[in-house]
Amino acid sequence: MKWLYACPAWVWVALVLTPFFGVPACGFVCYFLVAPNVQPTPFDSTEWKAISLPTWTGVGERVRGFMARDLLDKQDLRGKTREEMHALLGPPDGWFLARPTRPFIDSYQLNPQFGADDFWLIVRFDTSDRVVSAAVEGD
Repeated sequence: MKWLYACPAWVWVALVLTPFFGVPACGFVCYFLVAPNVQPTPFDSTEWKAISLPTWTGVGERVRGFMARDLLDKQDLRGKTREEMHALLGPPDGWFLARPTRPFIDSYQLNPQFGADDFWLIVRFDTSDRVVSAAVEGD
């Protein structure tokens, strides 16, 4: 324990001030390293359709996720027909979600997370093939 008393004063000041200044400074630096990668992307139907499951390169899934948020924030999809949705988004990626017990769902994968949750744009239709709801959901 003698080493404890032998520490210079600047060590004690650093130990006391680090939680107050070091942690926020680290957060500030991390924000500027990560923020450029999480900028909102406006929805573009052509770009959305170009980013499909077989063509993902590691960037597309992030872009598709941001475009889905923009689409849901700026457009009211309720009442659109299935054909209108397919013209806007292309054919759904998640046919496995549209099984006979839930035939009124189209799903579009937003990010393939291996070993973690996947996120999907889920579009629910009524019996007359009109959109009832659309949301981003995890599985």
